[in-house]
Amino acid sequence: MRRFMKLRRHIINILNKLHIGYFYYSFKKLFIKNCNKKSPTSVNLLEYKKLSRENKGTSFALDNKNENKKVYDLDIIMPIYNGEKYLDECLKSIFQQESSYKFRLIVIDNGSTDKSQNIYNKYSSKATIITLTENKGISRARNIGLQKSNAKYLMFVDSDDFLPLNAIDILLHKAFATDADVVYGNFCKVDEKNKILENTNYRKHSSQERYLIPGFAWGKVFKSELFKNIKFPDGYWFEDSVMQMIVYRLAKLIEFVPNCVYYYRINKKSLSNKALYDEKSIDTILIFLQLLDDRKKFNIKLDQDFYEYFLLHCVISYNRLFLLKKELLEQSFSILCIIKKNFFNDFKTKNKKYYDLELALTKNNIKLFKLYSLHFG
Repeated sequence: MRRFMKLRRHIINILNKLHIGYFYYSFKKLFIKNCNKKSPTSVNLLEYKKLSRENKGTSFALDNKNENKKVYDLDIIMPIYNGEKYLDECLKSIFQQESSYKFRLIVIDNGSTDKSQNIYNKYSSKATIITLTENKGISRARNIGLQKSNAKYLMFVDSDDFLPLNAIDILLHKAFATDADVVYGNFCKVDEKNKILENTNYRKHSSQERYLIPGFAWGKVFKSELFKNIKFPDGYWFEDSVMQMIVYRLAKLIEFVPNCVYYYRINKKSLSNKALYDEKSIDTILIFLQLLDDRKKFNIKLDQDFYEYFLLHCVISYNRLFLLKKELLEQSFSILCIIKKNFFNDFKTKNKKYYDLELALTKNNIKLFKLYSLHFG
């Protein structure tokens, strides 16, 4: 079944590249006649939360802020867990930066059992190194980095990725020139041999289009004050969801630079690939529910832009869940329909691309939802 689903997705990607995917989608939609047909499997919010295998954490922190005078312009927070394969390249890309700004690297070793320690110890005179005895997850590691930070701006880097030359200068120059809370840029996807697979082509978005800003923690700089009461929610996968749901919403000014400021490595062993086969991937919805509740503590109100993000998140969630058991996928869809009804019932999308998606969630039509997500995800 999983092979069939992956093959089907591959075929549709080919159709989209040939610019005939939309016609196929429109043809298939004609056969979904009854838009009021409900998903055969339903579940309530409480029952769904019980599917979680472990205790979860909030994104609300009492106080992460270091009140002392900032020593650095930038702190780079980098968790490591068994990253020996690409770690040296990543570290070199950081310390070879040609920058007029004062920056520091904070390494948090999450209990590595490979040769990672031997590699980062070569840079111990240039970095702050924190060694944990066991792997507590990327959120816990980043949160420790936040507590140790003493800089005006923050950057997050994953140990299997690396930075282009001058990335720090480019991002910080824009940040200090505009007093921005967040600055993001484009990034390049590379394979395991550093061959460039794709160059992104983002642009600056207005405050009504923040849902279109990439939601990764990396490839950006953040004003450290933003994280005074924010931490990465512990125990979840997809912890970067806190960016779109909390951080961007509290930011007063988000700026953009057109340069490639980050090399993101496509890794077959990464979470995004492993998650396709693991039931823990329902965290994509569980973390949304957690952060939806956390927003109240930050006094963040629902608005049109966040509703558009919710619709986008529904498609992202399907892409993370579509290889799971049918019953679990149907339960997850039911929860998305409940969220739509309970929190966004008075909202209507302004993006024509989301019309069918909105209809599927409103009418609880899982067939239309699957068809839409398959083609436009």
